[in-house]
Amino acid sequence: MNNVTRMLLGRQYFGAVSAGPSEAMEFMHITHELFWLLGVIYLGDYLPIWRWVDPYGCEKRMREVEKRVDDFHKRIIEEHKRARELKNKEYVKDDDYGEEMDFVDVLLSLPGEDGNPHMDDTDIKALIQDMIAAATDTSAVTNEWAMAEVIKHPRVLRKIQDELDSVVGPNRMVNESDLPHLNYLRCVVRETFRMHPAGPFLIPHESLRATTINGFYIPAKTRVFINTHGLGRNTKLWDDVESFRPERHWLADGARVEISHGADFKILPFSAGKRKCPGAPLGVTLVLMALARLFHCFDWAPQNGMRPEDINTMEVYGMTMPKAEPLMAMAKPRLADHVMF
Repeated sequence: MNNVTRMLLGRQYFGAVSAGPSEAMEFMHITHELFWLLGVIYLGDYLPIWRWVDPYGCEKRMREVEKRVDDFHKRIIEEHKRARELKNKEYVKDDDYGEEMDFVDVLLSLPGEDGNPHMDDTDIKALIQDMIAAATDTSAVTNEWAMAEVIKHPRVLRKIQDELDSVVGPNRMVNESDLPHLNYLRCVVRETFRMHPAGPFLIPHESLRATTINGFYIPAKTRVFINTHGLGRNTKLWDDVESFRPERHWLADGARVEISHGADFKILPFSAGKRKCPGAPLGVTLVLMALARLFHCFDWAPQNGMRPEDINTMEVYGMTMPKAEPLMAMAKPRLADHVMF
């Protein structure tokens, strides 16, 4: 999460140099509450009168979260504007601070017509929220599922660590340049996307014109949902669909396993085509790097003597699909202290 917020907002919310525990908790609560509400099956979406009744308080909670999200983003934008005013007083150009500019700075610096801003605050807040929603909870859900499945299958953990020891070795940390060579770990991430996609459906699309796909007629202007969860459990595409088997993705010639391109349409974690998620390379890199370092630096086992096969892999349906029970595991360092710290 820190990687994303540093790029977008110019700050991190967790760790020794974070913005502070209160702001971190506010950010986490807003994000989790928003994702939960977006995933609720709400009758008011189908029967408008139900919104007036609001028996479960969803409308009220959504309005409250909407205000908190708006206030949070407004505060971020105002802080960036004050920083830019200070730079202007010191006659410093944006180019001189290129390395320090985050996503909000870039949006505020875009020139518009007739001296007006290119984007107003409402547009900037909406774009920030889109980026946060797409990049934070989804990566966290994927990492937790991958950890859970690997700890549940010690054989897979040993193969990952054997690969890491061969490619990286015990005397340094994993670097981004190592990721293309960690082919088995890439299979693990691809298998995680197959069994546990971050969300049950891709973002809705609309057909521009009438078409027929695999014998199914789709009229023009039809809202189309891709059931990516069902795609990964389709017995016509996969055998033994309920088993976590990263080896199924290993290519016969040993070539690098691609995770995000979706060219075979068997796994679509980031969609495909012109409307594919533009953040796919970043998302894959963040997930691979986090998992590589966790598995390289530590041995993992279930908590309190629990057997690996007893780890709960039940899902919670919503906008994203996290574990029903948070993963609790024991970590034991496997690298020397001077390597990790």
